[in-house]
Amino acid sequence: MFSLADKYLIDGLLELSRTKFKKTVRDERDTCAFSQFVAEVYDLQFESSKELRDIVVESVRERVAVTPLKPTVQEAVDGLIDEIPEFAGDLARSYLRRPILGHCTTCGTHKLVSISTLQCRCAECGKGGATPLGSWYEGKSY
Repeated sequence: MFSLADKYLIDGLLELSRTKFKKTVRDERDTCAFSQFVAEVYDLQFESSKELRDIVVESVRERVAVTPLKPTVQEAVDGLIDEIPEFAGDLARSYLRRPILGHCTTCGTHKLVSISTLQCRCAECGKGGATPLGSWYEGKSY
């Protein structure tokens, strides 16, 4: 659906498909199915696939922030890094651009935000009280 919306420049459909994809990726518990999402996104050849790549990279960061990291998740991420060099590069750049991600009670706990290392301030709203990934766990089991 995303590729059709991009091809025919249908903004509403593009936004809807992006939102649905993000929810599907975040809610997916099966590591094998999640790995398939990543592979399919990196096979796409259109310009706006960068948005989908950002979604899967962000979701991988959420999954690896949970400690202790399950061996199946570690194996899946290792496999993706070995098989999809572009994914490995995007993941590394994500850590360089936004080293600490977390949730901010002011911006909404549903959204990942960059966190300033001093005083755990949200980089988006500037308020304190943000929590880094791995320290705030809302019952997700990957």
